[in-house]
Amino acid sequence: MNWKEIRKEMDAALKAEVVPLLRAIDFKGSYPHFRRTAMDRIDVIGFQFSQWGPQLYVEVAVAPLDGVTLSDGKHFPPEKIKYYQCWPRRRVGENPFDFGNGDIEEAARRVKGALPEAEDWWQSAKPRQNSQQGEGGNSE
Repeated sequence: MNWKEIRKEMDAALKAEVVPLLRAIDFKGSYPHFRRTAMDRIDVIGFQFSQWGPQLYVEVAVAPLDGVTLSDGKHFPPEKIKYYQCWPRRRVGENPFDFGNGDIEEAARRVKGALPEAEDWWQSAKPRQNSQQGEGGNSE
């Protein structure tokens, strides 16, 4: 199986295992970018795949309730925010999640198992406005 086929299987496994759980805890959006409005922030989660092989990262971030404005003035409203536009942000779980061994379903379960770490981080993270990081900023 080639890398594109493996990636397609991993996408399907995440959609079957992880996305329903995200929906159950009030996340909205479309794969691979999701957001949830909390009382004082927007929680953001996304899935980033490596360009070098069968690996992925679970990226989490927080944003102000009114959206994100980058240092260049570009504004992203709450319903359009992606993790890479936010600050702070970080990766949770394995770094990276490797699914090259062919056990795609197990890798999706490991991703699902990282969600409690994300919840803990969201509870302690404070969103920042006017991100100096821009769309390619570093994570915290």
